[in-house]
Amino acid sequence: MYIESPYLTEVLGTKLTTFVTMTTKRIIKSKVKFDAIAFRGMSGAIIACPVASIFKKPLIIVRKSIKNCHSSRQVEGFIDAKKYIIVDDFIETGKTIRN
Repeated sequence: MYIESPYLTEVLGTKLTTFVTMTTKRIIKSKVKFDAIAFRGMSGAIIACPVASIFKKPLIIVRKSIKNCHSSRQVEGFIDAKKYIIVDDFIETGKTIRN
């Protein structure tokens, strides 16, 4: 079965490189020191994974819900990080951080 997602098609198509480049430039410009990169959901993972690879930093996944999930943990990854940044898909509603 193939299910098309307009969002994923757009992001994985032409926008992924733009989002990763934009995110990387913002992090470099901010001069913030951090131990890890945190993200929530698939949209965050799409950007966070390549950015973490560029900076050679571990990831922290924060699940929106553990209901109907393959894991019983809400938070996984480098949970001992003292300082981390949150990477998302730049829709910029603020909903990821508020939830």
